Amino acid sequence: MVRILGLGGGLREGSYSLVALREALAVAAAAGAETRLSALHDLPLPLYRPDYGAPADYGPEAAGRIERLIAALRWADGMLWASPSYHGAVSGAMKNALDYVQFLANDRPAFLSGKVVGVIGAGSGTIGAVNVVAQLAQIAHALRALVVPLQVPITGAAKAFDGGRLTDPQIRRRLEGLATELVALAAARRATAD
Repeated sequence: MVRILGLGGGLREGSYSLVALREALAVAAAAGAETRLSALHDLPLPLYRPDYGAPADYGPEAAGRIERLIAALRWADGMLWASPSYHGAVSGAMKNALDYVQFLANDRPAFLSGKVVGVIGAGSGTIGAVNVVAQLAQIAHALRALVVPLQVPITGAAKAFDGGRLTDPQIRRRLEGLATELVALAAARRATAD
């Protein structure tokens, strides 16, 4: 069974990117994947410190959260990353979480090699979400992951959601396409690695 990790969401209650991430994870589960969610508001992480060599360096409370994130990253065959747009860019919380991938540098293969990533961005304006998906794709490439060609920027996000529910049918179809492609690509990648 393909394992898909959802990582991200905003820190705001009712985060649009988190609602979209949950929608996409549900589609992945319906496609036969085992799914997990690492919502950033449930996983408060300290700022990544490049001079710290291990999660234990952050203290016992933070170390447990960091170790859970690292274990989830190792567990996944594929990932859905979702971030709100803050001032036209990926959120600081999301970028900070992805900086912890550095702890996978000595894995074999290193970083996110062999994993497939699908990206989602949400923003209230017309360009921020587009920037977010482009930035998440760049980060995924830098971490050696494969990126699903279909990317889902949710522009004018407030109009696509109502009371914490996604109501825009076009966005729903795009999330369905993204999750379906992600599961298929992760399964194919896993089959060639076995």
